[in-house]
Amino acid sequence: MKRRTRGNKKKIIILSSILVASLFMAVGYSLLSQTLQLEGEANLRAAEKYLWHKITSEYVATSGSGFYENNHESKKYSYVGDGTSNYISLNNELWRIVSIESDHTIKVVKLDDSIVKEYDATGNRTTNSTYCTNLENGCNAWNTKDTLTNGQISGSVENDSTMLTYLNTDFYNSLSDELKNVIVEHTFNIGSVNDGATFNEALVQENEYTWTGKIGLLNITEILYPSNNSTSTSQMTIGQQAYEDNYLLSFATGKFLWTMNAVNNNSTDMWTIGYDKIPIGKASNNSTETIDEVTYNYVALPTLYLSSTVEYNSGSGTLDNPFTIK
Repeated sequence: MKRRTRGNKKKIIILSSILVASLFMAVGYSLLSQTLQLEGEANLRAAEKYLWHKITSEYVATSGSGFYENNHESKKYSYVGDGTSNYISLNNELWRIVSIESDHTIKVVKLDDSIVKEYDATGNRTTNSTYCTNLENGCNAWNTKDTLTNGQISGSVENDSTMLTYLNTDFYNSLSDELKNVIVEHTFNIGSVNDGATFNEALVQENEYTWTGKIGLLNITEILYPSNNSTSTSQMTIGQQAYEDNYLLSFATGKFLWTMNAVNNNSTDMWTIGYDKIPIGKASNNSTETIDEVTYNYVALPTLYLSSTVEYNSGSGTLDNPFTIK
């Protein structure tokens, strides 16, 4: 009997220990949950001051023009439609918000006719650059590379394009220090794109090469995406149709817009948006072109990423009341 008593006492002690441990675990889990909840609420309150949060929480559209969650790129919000509500004032000038990226940086573009410029000047490269063999028409490589492969063409690129150099020196230096302080170096997709590629194929091809820097141009898919107001972008084919209800394509009327993407399997031609709003490959050394006795300019649209920590100050994104940052 005594042995049973000692055994029972041990069982009682063990059960009590388990009960106490379980109680402590339950209390600890409750405290941890409360801590995580409080931290989450604090992070949310902290995020409320940022422009990316303001837009994605209060300016996401359900119909018509506006910001929509991108249906091809996760956690990204792109502006779709006629461009009446994506204005932002930077450097005392009006820019447009193209997208809120998944990392919360804000991609903006400056729609301006003033930068009439070739993508790459004839004579900027030499025969030492084995990728570019047709130097008469410029070279469609964005930046210096030891080896660049584009379709069946492969070789070295000895120096940066004149467009890259201009945008990241002369243009960048023209910006205010206030704006420079909120520009972040970011990855730009510079892969070549096939003529006739579907939209999804073009997205993949653009991502095959990247460049990290401060000022670039728009991708061809970024220019076409705002047409996605009523039809699926999966129906689009690059270079084979016109698009409507798109603020970027509307800006292309009467001019050519450079993109950041070369034509696949070609060392000279870049994708442009033509004066008729249709994507077309053009030699990279063009700055103007006369067609049927009408002269069209080739225009660069500077594109950059604002830091994810830029704070919302005022505005609703309209022409008369653009977004502003602190």
